[in-house]
Amino acid sequence: MSIKIVFFDFDWTLFDHRINKINSSTLIALNLLKDKGIKVVLNTGRNLYSLIANGFDNVFDFDAIITFNGGSFSVGNTSVDTCYFKDDRIKAFIEVLKENKISYGIQTYDATYGHVFEQGAIDEYYSYYSEAPSLPIDEYNEKDRIVRLSYFCYEEDDKKIQKDFPDFNFNRFFNSCCEVAPKKYIKSEGVIRCLKYFNLTKEEAMCFGDDTNDIEMFEACAISVCVGNGNIRAKMEASYVTDDIGEDGIYKALKHFNVL
Repeated sequence: MSIKIVFFDFDWTLFDHRINKINSSTLIALNLLKDKGIKVVLNTGRNLYSLIANGFDNVFDFDAIITFNGGSFSVGNTSVDTCYFKDDRIKAFIEVLKENKISYGIQTYDATYGHVFEQGAIDEYYSYYSEAPSLPIDEYNEKDRIVRLSYFCYEEDDKKIQKDFPDFNFNRFFNSCCEVAPKKYIKSEGVIRCLKYFNLTKEEAMCFGDDTNDIEMFEACAISVCVGNGNIRAKMEASYVTDDIGEDGIYKALKHFNVL
């Protein structure tokens, strides 16, 4: 098996929030992949605004970037494909959030705007993730279409919020935060579009992740690796579990499979 492309989740896979940076051995591994002519692709739930605002876009020169958990795919500074909500449906969902006084953030292709009702769930989220503050909601131009939305509350509130939106994909990736996207937004869709763009196959692809939203990506690649600090469900679905990212897990896995 000859691996020609490797996909990486960002948070807690490449980026270690315990030290607020990418482990040095991981950066070495990324550069060695590049030197071997293997394409390196970021496949993250973040949007470009988040990556740029935090300076993460300058950490490494990725061959392509998949953002919004598969919702947008870009090469260089060019968007190849971006999917958007149907305007009437996402507006209806925002009204439900307002009625229940639940804080939320709307994400366009290149910006995030936040509306705060209650701060506690938001503070809990920011204590775990290094994330750029959202822009004020009154700066949002309704002509800018929405790619994804995140809302901040706890799981017990989900039923009353989600029940009328079967066409949405809900991903509660953190205790106090849930992401909302059109139904087809899953990381595997981004992988499939990227492989097609580069004229590569599943058999030539490898991926790394840490959480449940990476499981679909695992299924789209010949080799899937969950880092040792990852979610137990993700570990069960991966073809290989490596060490913690703080213990050079990514570098070790690439050596294990003779990719490096």
